[in-house]
Amino acid sequence: MRIYITYIDYDPPGKDKPETIEEFIEISSEQSVPVNLKDWTIRDRAGHIYKFPDLNIDPGCRIKVWTKEGTDDEDNLYCNRRQALWNNEGGDKATLRDTAGKIIDTYRYPLRMAPWNQFGVTTKNGRVWIADIDQDGREEAVYYNRKNGLMWVANYRDGRLDWSVLDNCAGFGDLLRTSIKIWLGDFSGNGAKDFLNSPLD
Repeated sequence: MRIYITYIDYDPPGKDKPETIEEFIEISSEQSVPVNLKDWTIRDRAGHIYKFPDLNIDPGCRIKVWTKEGTDDEDNLYCNRRQALWNNEGGDKATLRDTAGKIIDTYRYPLRMAPWNQFGVTTKNGRVWIADIDQDGREEAVYYNRKNGLMWVANYRDGRLDWSVLDNCAGFGDLLRTSIKIWLGDFSGNGAKDFLNSPLD
């Protein structure tokens, strides 16, 4: 099925007020015939679900699904929400499913690495930011040491930091589904294992 999520405008200009929410998700079709979208769904990572009305998407056409309130037409559909839906800072994922629940397409966008002087919990030497770094639905903690410019990453579970996620790995490895280099060791000098990443490698 060649129906795709082609774009999510998750953080348009302006404040997220009910009357000014301009978020939308765009669906396009590369099918050779019209496809009826009745009871298809879009779901975000938080579990919000939008169900499509009885509407065809024609070959080569695009449909926008707006977060805000509005009246549906053949090119624009509305979730009729009075607050923003898509995650501006932490990244998100949209999943498009057909009437049988089969995944037709997914669309991910990454978290926004915000300036450390604006976000994060202040520590003595730097800041800690909690986020789902690898978009697996679980939170990690990123620690930035402003004195030496290094970043450390840890699993964050039930309010606790776990710095030993690589205790079965020697040297550096490949984590977060990227080419980020990871080193395991006691970098903080407290007797516990930490892992250090090099985001510029």
